[in-house]
Amino acid sequence: MDNQNKYQNQNELFFDKRIIFDSEDPKEFIEHLESLKNKLGNSTKSQIRKFYDEICNIKEDNLEDQNKIKSHVAKLMIMLKYAENRKVIDNRFSRQTMRLLEHIMDNPKKSNYERFRKFFEGLLAYYGG
Repeated sequence: MDNQNKYQNQNELFFDKRIIFDSEDPKEFIEHLESLKNKLGNSTKSQIRKFYDEICNIKEDNLEDQNKIKSHVAKLMIMLKYAENRKVIDNRFSRQTMRLLEHIMDNPKKSNYERFRKFFEGLLAYYGG
């Protein structure tokens, strides 16, 4: 099953890849963040904050190197799965975030990573982190 088909259930899709990676409309981005406030399940704020801190823990120089981006994204994927297995991150939240990370793995550009980081920063702001 390819990545696209894994996420076909509309109840499952709540992180909109198009808005996160492609939209240039700040209002649409903010509205999307607002819509997510009650969809994060039992994910703890501290775990989301810890994950965001690791997202930010990449040197600016490394964002110019696709292999270094992929390496850091792989580390984030492992960290996310570990948190899900410990039940401190909701499994739907984990799957949605994994989907975004897979997008970056397939398109390891600085702009994609920065938009992902910006999305998580906004998510924390709306989630109360």
